[in-house]
Amino acid sequence: MKYTFICLALLISLVCKASNGDNFEESNLFETMQQGDKAALLIVHFGTTHDLTRKRTIEVINNKMKSAFPDVTIREAYTSRIVINRLKQKN
Repeated sequence: MKYTFICLALLISLVCKASNGDNFEESNLFETMQQGDKAALLIVHFGTTHDLTRKRTIEVINNKMKSAFPDVTIREAYTSRIVINRLKQKN
């Protein structure tokens, strides 16, 4: 499994190159939306089990996103199973 992940990561790094700015094309999602389209923003965090750290980091990021996109539905997700389980316990 570990070997497969390393091979996959290597393949992706060989195929994908970082943009040097020459091929960047700016677009505005909201300008291209049509009647009935919906937009949502998913903010994915590794997470933290410490309440103070969450207030100083994750909540700050979430609040900035909410201010920047006031009319967009915002959802939060975590990648750490430990954090997910601890948040479930705290409800």
